[in-house]
Amino acid sequence: MDTRRIEDELRESELRLLTMIESEAAARRSALRLRAVVQAQRELAASDAGEAQLTSRIAEMARRLLDADGAAYEALENGRLRIRCVTGISQAHVGTEFPLDGSLSGLAVQEQTSLRSDDVETDARSHRHGVRLEWRSLVAAPLHIGRDTVGVIAVVSREAAYFTQDDQYALELLAESLGTVLQHRRDAEQREASDRAHRAELEERVRERTEQLQAANAELEAFSYSIAHDLRSPLTSIDGFSRVLAERYADQLDEEGRHYLQRIQAGVRQMSELTDAMLSLAHLSGVSLKDEPVDLAGLAYGVFAQLREREPERAATATLEAPSRLWARGDPRLLQQVVANLVGNAWKFSARSPRTEVRLGSFAGTGGETVYYVADSGVGFDMAHASRLFGAFQRLHSPSEFDGTGIGLALVQKIVNRHGGRIWAESAPGEGATFYFTLAS
Repeated sequence: MDTRRIEDELRESELRLLTMIESEAAARRSALRLRAVVQAQRELAASDAGEAQLTSRIAEMARRLLDADGAAYEALENGRLRIRCVTGISQAHVGTEFPLDGSLSGLAVQEQTSLRSDDVETDARSHRHGVRLEWRSLVAAPLHIGRDTVGVIAVVSREAAYFTQDDQYALELLAESLGTVLQHRRDAEQREASDRAHRAELEERVRERTEQLQAANAELEAFSYSIAHDLRSPLTSIDGFSRVLAERYADQLDEEGRHYLQRIQAGVRQMSELTDAMLSLAHLSGVSLKDEPVDLAGLAYGVFAQLREREPERAATATLEAPSRLWARGDPRLLQQVVANLVGNAWKFSARSPRTEVRLGSFAGTGGETVYYVADSGVGFDMAHASRLFGAFQRLHSPSEFDGTGIGLALVQKIVNRHGGRIWAESAPGEGATFYFTLAS
C-alpha cells in the first residue's frame, strides 16, 4: 500500500510540475506575443507608407505574429468585403468579393468583434459559397478607423484548431493599432487639406485686397499728381502778378495793403511747397529702387552744413554728433531725402533751444537688424499724438510755431517702407525726440 500511495503522489507531483511548466511556457509565449505587438505598433506609427501599403504590411505582420500560414486584408466596400491583399496564400484571391452574410469575416464586421474558428469546413457560421478553401482554421478582427468599420484582418492556418484565445487577443491589438495609425493619418490629411484650402482662401483674399489697394493707390497718386500739376499754373500766375504788384505799385499801397500782399506771397510759397510735396509722394510709388551702399553719415554732414549756411546765426551753437562713416544699403537719392528730412526736422525743432545738438548713429536691434537713429535736443512732442506723426499733412505744432508742410515724415515713412524697413519715434515735451528706422538687409 505504501508503495502504491507513493507512486500516486509522484504522479500527482509530476502532473503539477508539468502544469506549472506549461503555464510558465504559456506566460512566456504571451509576453513574447505582446512584445511583438508593441514592436509592430511602433513600426506602424513610424512608417510613412500610404494606406494601401500599411494594410499590406499589417497582413504580413499578423501572419508573422501568429506564426500562421497566411493572412489577408479584406476591405468593406458597398456592403461587401473585397480582398485587397494577401500573404502566404494564393494571390488569385486578391479582388475576390463576398457578402457579409455567411462569411466569418462578414460576421466579424456585423458583430463588431473579433472571432475565431477551429474548423471553417464544419463551422455553422460559415457558408463557403461554393469556394474550396485552402485553410482549416481562421481568426479575424475588424479594422476600425474612428467610428467607421473599413475592413477585416483575417489570419488562416491549414491546421484545424490552430489559433488560441491569446492569438485572437493579439490580432485585436494589432487591428486597433492599425486603426489608430490610419485615423491619425486621415486626421492629418484632413487638417492639411483644410489648411491648404484656408491658405488658398487667404491668399486669394490678399491678392484681391492687394489689387484693390494698388488700384486705389494708383487712382490716389494720379489724382494727387493731377491736382499738384494743375495748381502750378495758377500759382505761378499769382506769384508773378504779386511780384509785379510789389515792384511797381508798392508806393501806392498803404501799410495794410503791403501786409496783405506779403500774406499773398507767403501763401503762394507755402502752396508751392505743398504741391511739390504732393508730387514727391505721387512719384515715389513708381520709382524703381537702386540697391547700393550709402553713407548716411556723409549725407547728414552735407545736410547739416547747408543748414548752418542758411542760418549762420545758429552755426556757433549747432553740433552734429555722428560717426565718420555709417553705411547702409538702398537707393542713394531716396535715402538722401530720409536723412535730409530727419536732420532738417531735428534742426528746425531745436531752434528754441540754447544749443542745437543732433546725433546720428546705429545699433543692433533685437532681431539682429541694424537700427539707425536721428536724435535732437529740441521741443519734443507728446507720445499720445505719435500716431499722427507719419500722416500726410499732419502736424503736431502749429505753423506759427514752426513752418513746414506736414509731408516730410509721411515721405520718410513711405521711403523706409519701400526699402522693407520700419520707422518709429520716442519723445517727451521739452526733452527732444529720437527717430529710429530700419532698412531691409
